[in-house]
Amino acid sequence: KLAKFEAHGVASEFWAYRIAHPRNTRRKRSELYLEQTARPNDSLRLFFSERGNYDFAVRQRNRDSEGAPETEKDTNESTLEWREAYVDWSPGLFTVRVGAQQIVWGEAVGLFVADVVNARDFREMILPDTWLIRRPQWALDLVHNGGLFSQEFVLLVPRANRWPAVDSD
Repeated sequence: KLAKFEAHGVASEFWAYRIAHPRNTRRKRSELYLEQTARPNDSLRLFFSERGNYDFAVRQRNRDSEGAPETEKDTNESTLEWREAYVDWSPGLFTVRVGAQQIVWGEAVGLFVADVVNARDFREMILPDTWLIRRPQWALDLVHNGGLFSQEFVLLVPRANRWPAVDSD
């Protein structure tokens, strides 16, 4: 019996223009997000996701400032990163998830009241969706779903938030 395999992706474009002095294009980014899921059997699932982007406006600004100190150049020109990579195992009443993951305990629009497990990336001037703000963390997540109640145990490697540079937009 072959494992079930699914792949999904999202391609997007993002453009930002500064209307104050100096007027210019701040972002012209192409982005691709991919995720793959494999199910070897009913109780086992493997999940991987990747994200990459390239910002043409940042590239142009860096090219225009050729010879400038590295501290004056924008480091957000391109990114290629894996987001999540974990294994789910569900034998009966328990679910075990091991790997780099996002652990979500609650979500409200624009607020992180109970969603406090994962570190976040605040480097964008207009915040992206919450699933892109969260930084996946290496963790063991054990959930017991039994009858009237459920319990969750999390063991993780802490990760810091990403903050924008002091002089950034």
